[in-house]
Amino acid sequence: MKFTMKLSILFFIMVVAIFFLYNVVYGNPSLKKTQQGEISVTQQQEKITMQTRWIGKDSEYETPYYVFNSNTPQPVVLIEAGIHGDELAGVYALNRLLPKIQISSGTLIIFPKMNILACNAEKRFINKDLNLIFPGRKDGKFYEFKLAREIYEMVAREKVEYLLTLHESRYLHDVNKPRTFGQTIVYGVQPVPEYLADWLKQVNRRVLHEKEIFHPYYFPVEGSSTETMVADYNLKGGFCIETWRNFPMERRVQLQSDVVLTFLDTIKFKYSLLVP
Repeated sequence: MKFTMKLSILFFIMVVAIFFLYNVVYGNPSLKKTQQGEISVTQQQEKITMQTRWIGKDSEYETPYYVFNSNTPQPVVLIEAGIHGDELAGVYALNRLLPKIQISSGTLIIFPKMNILACNAEKRFINKDLNLIFPGRKDGKFYEFKLAREIYEMVAREKVEYLLTLHESRYLHDVNKPRTFGQTIVYGVQPVPEYLADWLKQVNRRVLHEKEIFHPYYFPVEGSSTETMVADYNLKGGFCIETWRNFPMERRVQLQSDVVLTFLDTIKFKYSLLVP
């Protein structure tokens, strides 16, 4: 009799435990299964959406960009890469970030391949350097002029407040040598944005050795995408991120990702990353 009662109690406990686990995994509306069968938290029960939008729709340079919208309008951050088709670490970094990042405030815009034709050819540019012809024009001789104009108008349309453009450089930064951009965060306005020092401090905590340290570099470039947007739209921040090409590709990709995420941390942009 006692043995039968013990079995009944044990069976009851097992049923309750199974019911509890089932509801945690399958009954909670804030959880869902990924295609890989892993459990991941949805973004505020689907209130946050990711939309694919297009630059140059139906043109030879048709290019997607991706907009993550939360239920709060600000801040609006645009992160772009691939303005030079032979600088691919930023492209890879953004493509890896896309399926992992989850936001809980503001709007995040990710534009991995600004010049998709040059990126696909792995050439700096096809006809004209895209980073020297902003704001572009619709009647330009080459497609780069039209592409620059569409990107310029997109920044206004999306109400961008902060802009990061991911680059790479052949030359490690040397304060005694001009145009050495490797491992720098480049800006083109004076005075320097106040939060840059804190941002640099955060990202440099993640470097592995001295050559990876990022430095601030004031270097305005007329006609560049970042410079033009900051000047014309009075952005709260616009920066070019330059990694040094002598590092292995995988390390450059990680450095680009670290700079992006520490920037979001610096401006208090709320996000999380899905664990693979």
